[in-house]
Formats: sequence, C-alpha cells, structure tokens
Amino acid sequence: GDGLRGGMLSDEGVLNPLNPLNPLKSSWVDCSYARTMLMGELTPNVGLVWYLIVLAYSRFRDYFRFMFAVQPFIFIIPLNIRLYDAPMVVVAATAIILSITHPSVTFRHQALALSLIGMHPRTLAYTRVMVVTSVGIGLGTMGVIVMWHVWLRAKRGNSNYFYFQCLVYHIFQCILATAFIGAEVKRNKVIRLGEKRCKAIIRLFIRRTIRRTIK
Repeated sequence: GDGLRGGMLSDEGVLNPLNPLNPLKSSWVDCSYARTMLMGELTPNVGLVWYLIVLAYSRFRDYFRFMFAVQPFIFIIPLNIRLYDAPMVVVAATAIILSITHPSVTFRHQALALSLIGMHPRTLAYTRVMVVTSVGIGLGTMGVIVMWHVWLRAKRGNSNYFYFQCLVYHIFQCILATAFIGAEVKRNKVIRLGEKRCKAIIRLFIRRTIRRTIK
C-alpha cells in the first residue's frame, strides 16, 4: 500500500532517472540542474540567495531568480577574457565565485575552492590578506554552524541570526576572491615586466657584441 507507493516515488523508484518508467526522464537535466540554478527549492543553506528570494514580493521573485541565475556569468566571462593564459587560475577563481553566488551553497563548495587555491602557491605569494581572510572564514564558518544549531535545533533564534553569520562568512569569501584574482594579475604584470627587461638586456648585449666584432 503506502509503503509500496512511497518506494515507487522515491529516488529508487519510478522517479529514478535510470528507470525507463520515469515520466520525467526526458527532462532529467531540468530536474537535476535547472531546479537548483533557478531557485526552485528555497531550503535554508549557507548561501545568501534563499533569504533574499523569500523576502522578495511574490510578483518580483521570477525577476530576482533570473538575475541571481545570470549573476555568476557577469564575473566569470570577464575573468576568462582577462586570464586567458592561466586556465587553472580561472578554474580556482570560478570555484570561489560559485561558492558565493551558488543558490545552494554548502561547505563542500568552500572545500573545493580552497583546495584549488592551494594549488597556486606562486599566486598566493602576492596576496597580503591571507591571514585575515583565513581567520575570518574560520570564524564565519563557526558562526554559521552555531547559529544553524540555535535556529533549527535549539529553537532559540530566528533566520536573521543565521543569515547575518552567512553574510560575514561570504564577506571574507569575497575578500579572498578579489585578493586571489588581484594577486594573479599582479604576478602576470611582474612576469611580463621581467620578460621585457630580459629582452632589452639581451638586445643590448647583442648590439655591443656586434660593435666590438666590427671594430
């Protein structure tokens, strides 16, 4: 009866994308990705989007959903144009941006972004706020966990307490993103300046060598 019906409608039943009887199989991509990117589920998470969508008037929600869905491309496209010669840095920077703008942010996004950033020690050498951002992200993470427990487990607070901690957490994420991208741009400038100086020295050496040979 009810148990069989629940099993058929679960992830292992008819609604499983691999099940040929699934009526939504043709729109599996929409159910898996579009629902997340278009904020179909406003479940509280570490991100900032769910709170703003809930507070928005119902007639404006579609507009804000569209704007939040397009927002990552506003940052990622110029980033790819500016750092076209450093694809791995672009991947790391994109992970940071998505850990801020994703509709359903989790700590897995943060772990992935920090892991990719750690693969670029030469870029990190040009950053000056790593200590501040590390401490801020750590404190923000602890605040998010505590307020999540206070709000949803202990029932002693409200969503504002949790959201403000998420806001602090993402402020330091933004500082980290801008510092990392700025450090890569600065590093590229230093490398290009060094290449120009080396070329100028080589040209000068060749000219003097030719003059001495002719004399």
